[in-house]
Amino acid sequence: MFEDILNEIKAAEEKAQQEINSAREQKAQKIRKLKEDFEKEISSLHDYEKAISEKAFSEQTKNGEEEARSISGEYTDQMQNIRISAEKKMDKALDNVLKGI
Repeated sequence: MFEDILNEIKAAEEKAQQEINSAREQKAQKIRKLKEDFEKEISSLHDYEKAISEKAFSEQTKNGEEEARSISGEYTDQMQNIRISAEKKMDKALDNVLKGI
């Protein structure tokens, strides 16, 4: 009788441990995915920054300093929007991680 109870307890403990391990792995996968997505966003941001810089340089030499200032302002606004978006995604990712702990 006691052995049956002990066996049931051991089985329940093993099942609980498996569920814990599974949940940890799922959270780790989510974190990896969020990290990959964030790195892609950053890479995309760098590519965009390079393209805009090249365009700004081209415009500056072609149309003068006034046109370049306009593009620079647009670039600054777009960069701010991208950074805000990336920060929101990271905040959301961190919230999800913290909720899972």
